[in-house]
Parts: sequence; structure tokens; C-alpha cells
Amino acid sequence: MRYLSVLVLLAALPAWGQTSQFTLGPDGQWVAGQAPEPGSDGAILADARRLLAEGEPGKALDLLKPWLKEHAHTDNALLPAMYLARGDAYVADGDEYEALYDYEYLCRQYPGTPEFITAVERELEIATRYVNGLNRKRFGLRIASATSEGVELLIRVQERTPGSGLAERALLELADYYYRKRDYPMSVESYDIFLKNYPRSRYRMQAMLRLVRSYIANYKGARYDNSGLQEARALTQDFMVSYPLDARRAKLDDSLVSRIDEAAAAQMLVRAHAYDRRRDPVSSRATLRRLIEKYPATAGAERAAGIMKDRGWEMPASSAQPAGPPAVPQPSQPDPGAGP
Repeated sequence: MRYLSVLVLLAALPAWGQTSQFTLGPDGQWVAGQAPEPGSDGAILADARRLLAEGEPGKALDLLKPWLKEHAHTDNALLPAMYLARGDAYVADGDEYEALYDYEYLCRQYPGTPEFITAVERELEIATRYVNGLNRKRFGLRIASATSEGVELLIRVQERTPGSGLAERALLELADYYYRKRDYPMSVESYDIFLKNYPRSRYRMQAMLRLVRSYIANYKGARYDNSGLQEARALTQDFMVSYPLDARRAKLDDSLVSRIDEAAAAQMLVRAHAYDRRRDPVSSRATLRRLIEKYPATAGAERAAGIMKDRGWEMPASSAQPAGPPAVPQPSQPDPGAGP
């Protein structure tokens, strides 16, 4: 509804030109100019926009369809505006999927026109609705999933307007979609790109928080790669410095860092046991020593120290008596619906 309301408002603005065309004067006031000649192409466009503003998209389409059929393969200067108006009419008539044909054609054929950015923005709005669950019509009913089309449109927006506010919104929508879908490898990649491309974004905190949670959710256990956990650890510490109050509320704090360390220590223990099974005591001892040095305050370090003592191996000179930390976390699945 918000999108349709904005669309109607945008369509209403040019409707002033039905009696006159307005330009902004040097004193900041709107100045009436010459109205389009009745029956001219400009008058048809103005009438179509007026009908859109009055909530009559069907009648607007009745004007625009024959005009575009007649002028589609000409060099008429109003073609971009006409395609945009017909796309807007389709959206207002409840058929945003049909509108995409006009918006796409406009973007591909008229990239240097003022209507180009507006068409890209329209596509972003439709894509956002699609990835948030809106089905497209089939046989007059909204029964066809349009998430794949939404994802494709979000990617196109970024390609067509790199570095812009539209591209920023599109990338965040894409990352949020993967997060809601629990596709954590893709949400990790998308949020990571977002933070690199838009380090000063007003959505930086949200992206950091969800990236940490995606890293943790993507961790599959001690027998798998834990590089994502190390990224989560560094990002958590950065978050604690940048947003201390929000970090406490979101539980991105020292206790989370400790749990990540526990998971990393447990993985090193698994690696040491693998060396034992391969009858490689040198690598096993080196792994246990690194574990104690790197994660001294973990339960894994305590177990490693016990193994080294039982085997008579020399302890690291800098080793300290480990404290009793939290238990090693199991791979988690954060609820995307429970806040950021």
C-alpha cells in the first residue's frame, strides 16, 4: 500500500500540466507555462498522468497502449516517459509483473534519460515486495512465487546504479532475504559485501549484527572449518567498541567471545586427536601447545594440559591455569524473525 500511495502521488505531480506546464522560477515560485496542444503527444501523456492521479489506471492504459504501439519503433522523445507511465498504470491496476516489461525496456533502451532512475526505483520497490513474500499473478490469482524474480531485480538495481542509495537499499534487501531464508552462506557473503561497500551506512549496525549471527549459524561443528567463527569473533569485538549499549542488548559481548574461543579450542582438540590416530605425536603435541597458548582460559586448554601432562610433554612456558569458561556452543540457528 505504501508503494501504491507513493506511485499515485508521483503520478499526480505532472497532472498540473493539464491546464499549464509549470516551471520553478528564480524566486522559488511555480510559474505557469504553455499547456500542451490538445491532441498532441504531450497532451496524451498529461491525460494519462491525470487519469492515474484520479485512480483510473485502466483508462490511462487505454490511452497509452495504442500510442506506444504506433510509436514504439520511432525516435519520439516522449517514448521513455510513455513507457514509464504505462508501467505505472499497470502497477496501479494491480499488475506489477506486467509493468516490469516496460520498466526493463526503458532501463535497457533509454539509460541516459531522466526516467531511467525512476524506472530503477520502481523495480526496487517491486523486488522488495517480491522477496518479502508477495506472489505474482497467474490466471488472475496471486499464486506464483516471485522470489527468484525479486532476487534478480535486486541484483540488477546494484549493477545499474553502483554506489548509489538505490544500490545500497537493494544489497541490504538481498542480504535480509537470505537471512530470513536461513541461507547463511549467502547472507554472510551479502552482509560482508555491504559493510565493505557502504562502511558509513546508517544500516551498518544492523548489517554487523546479522553478519555475526550468520557466521555463528553457519558453523557446523568442531570437525569443520571455523574461519567464520574467527571472523565473528573479530566483528563482535568491533561491534562492542562501536555500539556498546546495543552490544549488551544483543548479547554480543565478552561471553560470546568466550564461547567462540571454546569452539575454536574444541576444534583444535579434534585436530590433535586426528594426529594421534595417524600416529603423528609431533603434530599432536604442537597442536596442543598452540591451543594452550592461544586459548588459555578455555575448557579445551584444560583438557589439552591434562593430555600433555599424562604423556610427559613439556608445557608451554607462558601457559596459565585456565579458568572455568562457558560450555562449547553447538551450531545455532538464530531466528530471523526475532529482531535484527
